[in-house]
Amino acid sequence: MATPVCIGDNGEFAINFYNLKGLIDVTSVIWLPLKITDTPRTNVFNYRIEALRLTEDDTSKKIFADVARICELEDSEKWRNFLAEKKSDKIPHIDNMKKYFIIKDIEYSNVDIMAFKITLVAARKGLIPYKTFGIDVRIKGANEELVNEIKRDGFIIERHSEIQLRVGDWFVFYYSRNGQDLIQ
Repeated sequence: MATPVCIGDNGEFAINFYNLKGLIDVTSVIWLPLKITDTPRTNVFNYRIEALRLTEDDTSKKIFADVARICELEDSEKWRNFLAEKKSDKIPHIDNMKKYFIIKDIEYSNVDIMAFKITLVAARKGLIPYKTFGIDVRIKGANEELVNEIKRDGFIIERHSEIQLRVGDWFVFYYSRNGQDLIQ
């Protein structure tokens, strides 16, 4: 899902000044026109592969999510409600998440690996350290300016900068592991 952008926010993106051939000639860089696309109606909150399968005539055809917009784990066979079936305290760093977020939902899928989809709402300002999400996450006030990295297609983290959210922003976090210890 795309990061919400408000007037006054800033986006940053990485430019590699060197490659395997050495330092690039900065004067040779040609900027292409900015391309802005509409946000698709299908997003992480309403994407359901089961519904797409029902509309497909060829049942042998593999359907894939648009991984530029939707996490590839969404194509796991079935998401089940973890909060109703299991103990959420078995998820690593869940207590640290609870300090800064309201936990709206925890779903899991256990097809090839154990995968979790944790839906959170930012509730309190602060810096959540790297160990919780694998990247620093900073929550700012509802009206504060955000600076987030604009990523190229196919890159999850390019510059290793923090993710910035505002109080009230939704944050969907995917966590996967080979974790039978989490479901026992």
